[in-house]
Amino acid sequence: MAGKARTAALAASVVLGAVLPMTAAAPANAAAVTCANGSWLAQYYANTWLGGTARKTRCEGASLNYNWGAGHPAGIALSNGHFSARWTMKRDFGGGGPIAFNVSGEDGLRLYVDGVRRVNLWSDVKRDHGAGFTLNLTPGVHTVQLDYSVYQGRADVRLGYAPAAYDTVAPNAVAGFKAAHFPEEADNRVGLSWTPNVEMDLAGYRIYRGTQSWNAYAPANLVATLSPLARSWVDASGAFTYAPNSSYAIVAYDTSGNVSPVTPALLKPVNYTPPGAPNHFQLFGYSGNETIDWDGAGSGEYDVYRSTSPNGPFTLLASTDMAGYTDASGSPTVAYYYRVDETDIYRNTSPLSAVVGPTAIETP
Repeated sequence: MAGKARTAALAASVVLGAVLPMTAAAPANAAAVTCANGSWLAQYYANTWLGGTARKTRCEGASLNYNWGAGHPAGIALSNGHFSARWTMKRDFGGGGPIAFNVSGEDGLRLYVDGVRRVNLWSDVKRDHGAGFTLNLTPGVHTVQLDYSVYQGRADVRLGYAPAAYDTVAPNAVAGFKAAHFPEEADNRVGLSWTPNVEMDLAGYRIYRGTQSWNAYAPANLVATLSPLARSWVDASGAFTYAPNSSYAIVAYDTSGNVSPVTPALLKPVNYTPPGAPNHFQLFGYSGNETIDWDGAGSGEYDVYRSTSPNGPFTLLASTDMAGYTDASGSPTVAYYYRVDETDIYRNTSPLSAVVGPTAIETP
């Protein structure tokens, strides 16, 4: 194809906002695998048209950035330079707002958001091509799907998305905000917990403290500014005397300075009931670089234990305040098993989870 004709064809194939039918429905075997919010469901095919049954269906974490060179994904029976793949992700975008998408790679690329085709670059090319667009998403969960094919030669693909620089949409109000007093502690400490916000441009949380049920939220009452990863905080300042009407308030704010609605919380007696054991585990990757995700109460800290046998003994590997952990300390030739417990802000520790594993050993 001549240079001008080729450029015009590629430009015409980038669809921004037009509603086009999806060219291929998700195969039935995709339903057998369920991935966590924000993780990619990947399906790999031994042809360039996403036809038949996928050779491999698996969850692949949150990042989509691959460069296989003249090869193909390890551990999957595919031909070098001649295969296709589909990645599908459901993600809660919180309060929504403008999200900038950028996709590139070699060769074929089709990108859908909520079933609407936004990019159509389905052709054999000699170098990377790509497209970008910005979409104003409504609050809540959206589905992103990327179809990819490589006809010959080099295989690489990447998809990025992030809040647009001109975002004016505030984060959602913080949910599940609770405050409890520890009467047995000499410093009058108070434990606070909440459900983390999911906005991609979340910058952090601000916590305010008041002496009445209605007056916590005021600039002069700011007592803590926390990172976007925080999901709990202990007020151990000793400056606050418990009273029946004492209160706290929390807001979330994003990188553009937008602030969520205020969420208040009255103090309640301390809770001595431990959380349930973490569950709904997923493993991504291989031994030596394994990521473990799970569901928990989300109100404290998790301890991750590891063993080379499902029967133990399990040794403490790490502690984290996130519902996930990447184990890069193991051997790539050894299969590992894991168990996790959770300690909440009241220092109640859950039972250990069920055994998770074994991890996969990557074959050359």
